[in-house]
Amino acid sequence: MSDRDGRARPAYGIALPPRPLAARDIRAAFTVHLAGGILAVVGLAANLVPLLALVPSLVLFLASRSEPGWRRSEAREALNFQITWVAAMILLQGVAFALALLLSAQGMHSLALGFFAVLLMIQTVVAFFDLVVSIVAAVRTRRGGGFHYPLRLDLVK
Repeated sequence: MSDRDGRARPAYGIALPPRPLAARDIRAAFTVHLAGGILAVVGLAANLVPLLALVPSLVLFLASRSEPGWRRSEAREALNFQITWVAAMILLQGVAFALALLLSAQGMHSLALGFFAVLLMIQTVVAFFDLVVSIVAAVRTRRGGGFHYPLRLDLVK
């Protein structure tokens, strides 16, 4: 049997061997996945700026814009995941600050501090979730397979 391209395909039920990937692509995807998770936690700890997590995947996505393939799709997956969870962290920061200001204006300072602390702890949990899932993605990518992130919005196509 042959494909439209003229390549021979095995009979039905026989798995095709995986396509070999360039070591450069595997290293780049591994680094992007791992760096995004690490920078989410570091960015949160350093002055509450989780936007740093977007930088590695955005750079690789823009660098591989002209070459469609596995590396670009991994960068897109990582970028969509980081955009989703960075937006969630920034939203939590905004809610925490707004709620603290509103409650403080009403004279409920201890309640404002309590809500602020709880929302920032939830934000920290989100950052560590980002880190753990990014580590799993990096490990799977290192083996040469792709990774489809859970719980993400597909904003970048």
